[in-house]
Amino acid sequence: MRIHLILAVLVTIFVSCNNSDNKKPTAEQKKADLDSLRALKLRTLKDAAGANKDLLMKLDSGYGYYVSTYAEDSLVPLMYFERAKLNLQYLQNAQSSIPYFSYVVDSFPSHEKAEESLYFLGIIHETVLKKPTIALKYFKAYLEKYPEGEHSSYLRLYIERMHPYIGDIDATKKQ
Repeated sequence: MRIHLILAVLVTIFVSCNNSDNKKPTAEQKKADLDSLRALKLRTLKDAAGANKDLLMKLDSGYGYYVSTYAEDSLVPLMYFERAKLNLQYLQNAQSSIPYFSYVVDSFPSHEKAEESLYFLGIIHETVLKKPTIALKYFKAYLEKYPEGEHSSYLRLYIERMHPYIGDIDATKKQ
């Protein structure tokens, strides 16, 4: 009797998993998923210190679930951007944020968050990873694409002041 019950449960799980892969989520499911993400983000923001690591990880997973489930949705670039910022600012994992910022820049170049993503890529390489040569490439790309962008004045000044020294900085690191 137990074997039949276990077998029935396993078959049910297998069938439901296969069915869930073939079905597209409904509009109601999408709304429920978005509402859950928003509620989780609000709970995370209330924990301003970011002390609740489990909550932060749930939010990170929630963003991952959303972009994989609703890959064609117009909110996907925003979800990648939010996930990148979460990893950078709250989870303090700059390395993990890079692919998400890069994906926004590369896959959604006209999205409103592409500009800020490109800026963050330069900042991460400059301040966190201490790779000024790579940061310079991102900053130059930013200025080329967004010559009047929000961060363009700062980046022009940075490049003007730091560009002559970047080669020296990189050479010192190799020694």
